[in-house]
Amino acid sequence: MFLASSAGGVYAGASGAPHHEGTHPVPLGDYGFAKLQSEAIATEFGERTGINVAIGRFANLYGPGQNLAKPQGLISHLCRGYLMASPVSIYVPMDTLRDYLYVSDAAEMVADTLAMSATRRLSPTIKIFASGEAVTIGSILGACRTVFRRRPNVVLAASPLAVFQGRDLRLRSTVWPQIDRRTHRTLPAGIASTLFATRQALGAGR
Repeated sequence: MFLASSAGGVYAGASGAPHHEGTHPVPLGDYGFAKLQSEAIATEFGERTGINVAIGRFANLYGPGQNLAKPQGLISHLCRGYLMASPVSIYVPMDTLRDYLYVSDAAEMVADTLAMSATRRLSPTIKIFASGEAVTIGSILGACRTVFRRRPNVVLAASPLAVFQGRDLRLRSTVWPQIDRRTHRTLPAGIASTLFATRQALGAGR
């Protein structure tokens, strides 16, 4: 059994980044607490039944397929804003650090995790799924400018939801390191793929 959880949700208030599996979770909102409750249920299930349970705490996922109707997914919304000539609001400081993991890289890591867990008996295990390379919001805007060939149209705004966002969410997995030994898609390449998929989705009316 594989449970998808959120590194950003459970480590939002934690100090001492980069965070790893041994970092004590400190959620700042209901979302993070709900993820921890889900993890506890999955862990209890694995211990009670003997079924292998892997819990993946994911970094910020991005790439094709993001639901643009939801107010999440900064890179997808920057692509949409570029294509629609509409501004994108940003509620956190430019030096906020995040780890962005391209969706197909994440999928390959999960597939390798499931393949590995199928060959041996494992206790319920938590693993961080991340690129290991944190970038600032300012760096993301710079990468978008390179791909778009123009400056992204953003508006710096205030929001009460900003208090639930950690400033430094660098991540470093120490569990099953063989899963992390791979080449991840670069941020500009990932943004370009996201832009292409977003253009197709908008053209199809989705």
